[in-house]
Amino acid sequence: MLINNLENLEKQLQTTCKTWLITSNASFISSNITEFLLKNGQKVVGLDNFSTGYRHNIDVYINGDGETSKDFIYIDNVIQMNVKAGLTDNVKAFGKVFNVAVGGRNTLNELYNLLEDQINQQSKAKNLSFRVEKEPIYRDFRPGDIRHSNADISKAKEIVGYEPTHDIYQGMQEAIEWHIDKSVNFKGF
Repeated sequence: MLINNLENLEKQLQTTCKTWLITSNASFISSNITEFLLKNGQKVVGLDNFSTGYRHNIDVYINGDGETSKDFIYIDNVIQMNVKAGLTDNVKAFGKVFNVAVGGRNTLNELYNLLEDQINQQSKAKNLSFRVEKEPIYRDFRPGDIRHSNADISKAKEIVGYEPTHDIYQGMQEAIEWHIDKSVNFKGF
């Protein structure tokens, strides 16, 4: 009965492509669910803070050649912009849409190398054994991907006083440090 249900599920998945959010993606079960979905033509976004599970369960995929560039942003900048927009008295801001970014571009290869460097440096500094050792796996470009994007944040600066506090390097350092600290100090449930 289980085999028939699995076969039916595979057939159903192969007829329509959806994007799935899988949490705790480095855990055994979630990594196998991810692999199953990808094998059946699905798109998967995996989230994990690596406080449990195993890093070797995760492959890193880069769509395209890795030279696609984006204006990556750190969460503190997003929070700042939301608070400023929510509290502003400036009527010019009411009902407007703002770009929230840093105002620069980094390629996906640069982002991967930055992640790798930060994880390895901070792990070594804290005498931890884990390291990023896997190379990314390059896949085809996705249809509709924008090759290069760089947000214009001048309106956000002018109207609500937005000023990014973290570039990609500062943000990545803080984020990796936070994740490593959570992973080291995790005691379980």
